[in-house]
Amino acid sequence: GPIPTAICDLTALTNLYLHANELKGGIPVCIGWLNRTLAVLALTGNPLGGPIPAVICDLTVLTLLHLSSNGLTGGIPGCINRLSHTLTNLELSDNDLSGHIPTAICHLNALTTLGLYSNSLTGGIPRCIGQLNSTLTALGLGLNPLGGSIPTDICDFTLLAILYLSSNELTGEIPGCIGQLNRTLTALELGTNPLGGPIPTAICDLYALTTLNLISNELTGGIPGCIGRLSRTLTFLNLATNP
Repeated sequence: GPIPTAICDLTALTNLYLHANELKGGIPVCIGWLNRTLAVLALTGNPLGGPIPAVICDLTVLTLLHLSSNGLTGGIPGCINRLSHTLTNLELSDNDLSGHIPTAICHLNALTTLGLYSNSLTGGIPRCIGQLNSTLTALGLGLNPLGGSIPTDICDFTLLAILYLSSNELTGEIPGCIGQLNRTLTALELGTNPLGGPIPTAICDLYALTTLNLISNELTGGIPGCIGRLSRTLTFLNLATNP
């Protein structure tokens, strides 16, 4: 059944976990009544539908918002930047969200994890994403029809461990500056995109890398001979289906 509106009367509530149930309907608009207390909202793995209500932006102490694996539609609320000082985890993956990734996300100054994969998001990766360079550890935008090039701003991240951009429509080349992530990046997932050009030798500088997936692109040239420099860390390498 639906999430009862009586939950909105729990004005001392700090953590709300309702994940992996059979809850239906939408997210109650009255959830905004919990704006002074609610720090965790986890509704993952339910067949919830409808849009993400804008009142989510009123939850001024929210640190974790997990709405993945539902049937949510519409866009990501542009007011999300109102959570700039508190939100650390934003997981909206595996829904049917559409539209562009709002630049408001770039103002979430405390964000460490951003998961938007497996949606219907269009446009490109916002270049302002680099504004999160001192906090973000995981960026998951795969399985969307995102286009354009991979912004070089991604190379400015100082803590990024996981970069998952597979199964999009990204074009251009793999940024040569990717080697700047040499101390932190453990997983580089760029498979199933029409990325072209050579595999940059800068990949050989990613000394923490365990997973490199470049399957089904349009990469040319050879496999960099320096790849052996990753011998101590690399456990998964997939370069299949490239010309």
